[in-house]
Amino acid sequence: TVFTSLSQLNWVCQHAYKARIGQSLFFIGSLLGTFIFGMLGDRIGRVRAVILANQCGFVGDFLTTYASNLTQFSAFRCISGFAATANYYLMFILVLEYLAPRLRNLALAGTLGLCCCLGGLVAPWLSVLAGNWRIYLTFSALLQLIVALFYFVVQESAQWLITRNNVEGAIARLKHIAHFNGRQVPAADFEAFRVHCASKSTPQSQQQQKATLLDLLQLPHLRRTALIVVFTFMLTSLSFNTISRNVEGLGLSPFVIFSLFAVVVVPSGFLQGALQSRLGRKATCFLAFLTTGLLSFGLALALSNEQNNATLLLLFALPTRLGISMCYTGTSQYCSELLPTCVRSRGMATAHLAAAAASFSSPYLIHLGTSFAAAPPFILTALLLVAAFSTLQLPETNNRQLPITLAEGEAFGKGESMLSFDCWRPHDDDLDKQPAEQLKLQQRQTTEIAAEAEVAA
Repeated sequence: TVFTSLSQLNWVCQHAYKARIGQSLFFIGSLLGTFIFGMLGDRIGRVRAVILANQCGFVGDFLTTYASNLTQFSAFRCISGFAATANYYLMFILVLEYLAPRLRNLALAGTLGLCCCLGGLVAPWLSVLAGNWRIYLTFSALLQLIVALFYFVVQESAQWLITRNNVEGAIARLKHIAHFNGRQVPAADFEAFRVHCASKSTPQSQQQQKATLLDLLQLPHLRRTALIVVFTFMLTSLSFNTISRNVEGLGLSPFVIFSLFAVVVVPSGFLQGALQSRLGRKATCFLAFLTTGLLSFGLALALSNEQNNATLLLLFALPTRLGISMCYTGTSQYCSELLPTCVRSRGMATAHLAAAAASFSSPYLIHLGTSFAAAPPFILTALLLVAAFSTLQLPETNNRQLPITLAEGEAFGKGESMLSFDCWRPHDDDLDKQPAEQLKLQQRQTTEIAAEAEVAA
């Protein structure tokens, strides 16, 4: 027997709504934490911010185990929510800023899918083993303390250090990583890198340290991209939270459903990576949203039948869960790549902030299913189709050098049409149409000039 918070606090029957209130406060905490730690991520660094976020999550989860009424439970869940999103996207950004373009597809998506699968498989049965929600939550809270060790083993983002004009700090991190990987990097390469960074250190680049989201909004093309990113992520997060948590009415135990949902995360990660490598980010996200929307519509039709068939429901529910996982991780990566490094953490914080606000309605959308089981998937179908259309408005990022400054972000993807997918684009296009590729060429030329100067000296 598993003693849940609902049974021990007697939140059943006419008091079942109290659990929805606590979950809604969790999303409010996520909204606040996303904003605060997103700002800190660009100010004090990615690693320190993610450590602080997880310590905040530890405090909230640990205090929740002592909650005895709705007020305490809601307040403590709000504190836990501070870390719910921040501890994910800050580490995602950190990894993204170290990966080469060719590794951002299968390696990142596959690794993320595998880790999420293992966590999703262990979590429900660990709660069964614990037998009591307080024991389970205490254990999961203690795990967040381990993240403090990241300060000693995880290197700060070199890209972020460059935006702070700390070139020597970036080089020190790169040398440490090269040594850890057993790679011998010539000193001349680091010197050329130092010269390149110095050549880019202009009065305009100095202002990048003080770049804000208000500066981003003053640039028309980048402003349009950022607003679409925020809107798309709102729809994605609301759909993801609703689908992944809605395990009622499928004809099986919630523990079994959660485990099955976790299993499909692994193939979703590798499928996403394979499609991104072949089709690009834009086409992959568009197809994921479109397909998941159609599957959600099929699930709604199956739930509309008075005589529900558990097998038929699973045939729609599992692919829908696979699809929304692709949508969420694909959109997280895609949107992160579109924002310049100097405001990436704050930009993604804003996107997650809006997403948390949208996810506030997720528990109530799920609760709507108690009146009409097909209502949630019908609504999700509309949301996912709108998200599919919005991704068509964004530029492609596959095999492109990511923008670092606001100027590069403003130039990124200009002139691309709705249907300019990477799989259709000739990779030898005019460089004027590919600012990111032009930047890469300039960097290569700067490195060659520095090497020639060293030889001449």
